Amino acid sequence: MSFLPENYTMPKQEKMYAKFVKGDTTFRILGPATLGWVYWSDDGKGGRIPTRLKLGSEKPDAPHGEPVKHFWFLPIWDYLESRVMLLEITQVSIQKAITQLAQDKDWGDPTGYDIVVKRTGDAMETEYSTMAKPHKALTKEIKDEWEAVKAKLNMEALFQNGDPMKPSSESKLDEFERLMK
Repeated sequence: MSFLPENYTMPKQEKMYAKFVKGDTTFRILGPATLGWVYWSDDGKGGRIPTRLKLGSEKPDAPHGEPVKHFWFLPIWDYLESRVMLLEITQVSIQKAITQLAQDKDWGDPTGYDIVVKRTGDAMETEYSTMAKPHKALTKEIKDEWEAVKAKLNMEALFQNGDPMKPSSESKLDEFERLMK
């Protein structure tokens, strides 16, 4: 008898949060941005946890001189994963580029076209460029999945260190279980 069954394969973990990959990340913004401030701090167990505060006042001071960044949290269609995901954008260059597109009379609301962010370099040498694709309607598949996810989405959970993709009772249960460990 071996340690694992002969035909064992690890289950694929379904990730809900998109990241900018090296090369091109193509996505469609599906709904309004949740805006705020974020900083990371030690969780006391060797890890890091985010603290997110709503936008509306001055930039907060973070403990221990942690950098505080302005964030956009967006529901998106991630073409690489072919699913609805959440994307946090803290990169000023990307925020500026999307803001310019949204304010341009020819481009307008970025829910009407795809966006490509190209990531090059590594670490402190990382650079991003942002480009819009021509306007096009969403497919039925994307619309249907977005409607299903949107019905359960709770972006306010971000500000209580919860998971916006889980019902609030699940987020609180997860937090309780984390505290009990």
